[in-house]
Amino acid sequence: LRQDNADLRLTEFGHRIGLATEERYQRYLHRKAEIDAVHKFVAGYSADMDVYNPILESLGTAPLKQTMKVPQIITRPQVNLPVLMGRDPEINAGIRAITNDDRVIEQVEIQLKYAGYIEKEFEMAEEVVRQEGLVIPDKLQYQNLKSLSKEGQLKLEKVRPETIGQASRISGVTPSDIAVLMVYLKN
Repeated sequence: LRQDNADLRLTEFGHRIGLATEERYQRYLHRKAEIDAVHKFVAGYSADMDVYNPILESLGTAPLKQTMKVPQIITRPQVNLPVLMGRDPEINAGIRAITNDDRVIEQVEIQLKYAGYIEKEFEMAEEVVRQEGLVIPDKLQYQNLKSLSKEGQLKLEKVRPETIGQASRISGVTPSDIAVLMVYLKN
């Protein structure tokens, strides 16, 4: 949950229940369409080594050994989309043909940079939902699970949840604590 994408996550729902005006909803649809279009353009854009190697070297990151799609380059910490746009007229023209909104460009960059992390979090959340009813033995000694956070150990010991689902809803028990618990229970 990030503030930069709150409108993308909540406007649709807000409009459905009458909290977002039609004007607000239309602005959301326009922004979402621009984000999707820029994302699609960038995802399909191949970085030419002759153009990108001088850019990458000036940013202190390794040059390309072969042609690569821009999303793979964006994941590098030293690289960002506005810099690439400033140095590659072709990608700049393609993106500017879609939007002039810097917030749209920023949102696309965030989505590209963190796609792997976000996907991993979704997978973990789905696994927790699938394992919601997984029973935790009532005699489990949480302090023996050294990979659990100290706070997680204390909270789980105090509450003694019966299932993974209950454990996941305890304040102070982190998603990584739940992952540790699930791995332990599977073995």
